[in-house]
Amino acid sequence: MAENTIKDVKIQRKGFWKIHLYPELGCRKDLLCVDELNANKRNNLHFCDFVIWSSRRMIVEIIWPDVQFFKDLCSSLINLYHNILLPEYIKMKIPRRLMPVDLNI
Repeated sequence: MAENTIKDVKIQRKGFWKIHLYPELGCRKDLLCVDELNANKRNNLHFCDFVIWSSRRMIVEIIWPDVQFFKDLCSSLINLYHNILLPEYIKMKIPRRLMPVDLNI
């Protein structure tokens, strides 16, 4: 098996990313790899490399967008958030056996 080498790649730590059209949703990317050498050639491509790396080998899987799946998933997740999670955060109907807290404010 040939050894995988990557040159001229910058690794950037990224925080939480919000989706502008869906403020209820977001994601956390662990790292973002930027290929400095080919950045101009690849900026217009619409795919993502899913990389699994270990000291023994590296696997790269190209992930192409599935727009309809994403729309359906967003719709389901927003429905879950508004109809199940958010009401529970506010009303707290599920018993948790939490002791009252005196904040002494």
